[in-house]
Amino acid sequence: MTSVSLKNISKSYGTGKKQLEVIKNLDLEIFSKEFLVLVGPSGCGKSTLLRMIAGLEDIKEGKIFIGKQEVNNIEPRDRNIAMVFQNYALYPHMNVSNNIGFGLRARKTPKIEIEKKVKEAGEMLGISGLMNRRPSELSGGQRQRVAIGRALVRDVDVFLFDEPLSNLDAKLRTELRVEIKRLHQKLNNTMIYVTHDQTEAMTTVDVNTGGFVGYRNLEETVFKTNLEAAVATARQMRMRNLGGIIIVDFIDMHNGEHRRQLLRTFEKALSRDGTKTMISGVTELGLVQTTRKRTSESLAHVLCEICPICVGRGSIKSAETVGYEVLRDILRVARACDCEQLLVLASTAVIERLLDEDSAQVADLEEFIGRSIQFRAEDLFAREQFDIIPL
Repeated sequence: MTSVSLKNISKSYGTGKKQLEVIKNLDLEIFSKEFLVLVGPSGCGKSTLLRMIAGLEDIKEGKIFIGKQEVNNIEPRDRNIAMVFQNYALYPHMNVSNNIGFGLRARKTPKIEIEKKVKEAGEMLGISGLMNRRPSELSGGQRQRVAIGRALVRDVDVFLFDEPLSNLDAKLRTELRVEIKRLHQKLNNTMIYVTHDQTEAMTTVDVNTGGFVGYRNLEETVFKTNLEAAVATARQMRMRNLGGIIIVDFIDMHNGEHRRQLLRTFEKALSRDGTKTMISGVTELGLVQTTRKRTSESLAHVLCEICPICVGRGSIKSAETVGYEVLRDILRVARACDCEQLLVLASTAVIERLLDEDSAQVADLEEFIGRSIQFRAEDLFAREQFDIIPL
């Protein structure tokens, strides 16, 4: 298998005063057979980075290596990679079989070999019975399986996934996340996966390798992404005149100095309209609580629904937000502890949320970490309180 190395990569659009710098001086080492997830808000440069690795975008400076070979001046078709796009990119006039085998035919692969590989890919992805259908006759999940199949039939070194599940509904996203993870375990190729969804990132990446953004190589990138998000969030809070207690959820940060710098940036951005604001410290989970003087009657939770207890004043987190924190902490405890199962203690509202609306994510996590997860409602717990105990 093959590693991917990025050395001092920079990318910008435009010239002069209108120049927009998307990626600056990025160094990243993706190990052979690793499943790496790039996660961040829209516009932070995730897809641009993936397209540069694929050769679909020029780089301003720096070098990209696939294995030991520098590929800056190598055409995309010669880089021995396969890419799965967000919009499927299927040929509407071809049936499923021809779509999957198109790349092989373009490389003049023998017909018998094409038929064999297309059949294997169809069986692997559960679409063997759809080979004669056209894309217009398929559901969104089936189309994405065809797109993945087209990548699988090629004997490549690296697979690139550019937000492949963003156009699908929640149930299909859950199914295909498991499917992609299973394919990585079976094929053992190097895979790079881009998403803006933190939950998707956590339930897709291999916890045991520590490949999740923020744990390893991309701490600096996470920090820069959070700085941009802090300025954008502060601007929205000022423009919409939001007041009261507001919870802001940034990407996880484990570097103490980065958290302090993010806090200073957020405070500075919020103070531009002269409104008095108090901000709590940034936790490792990336959670920040701000108490902002009300400039109008508009109140909000950022990434929180209005909860019936605080009636919009934001003094108590919603069950949805706490449930999200529980799922994240389950991963951390599973990484740190050698145990057979985990016990989650939380308020009744949070437990009901996890067992009902988030049950698919919980099932994914159990399969992912290889341990069962038990839940117990504790009436003495406030909504925002929970505990995870390894057993």
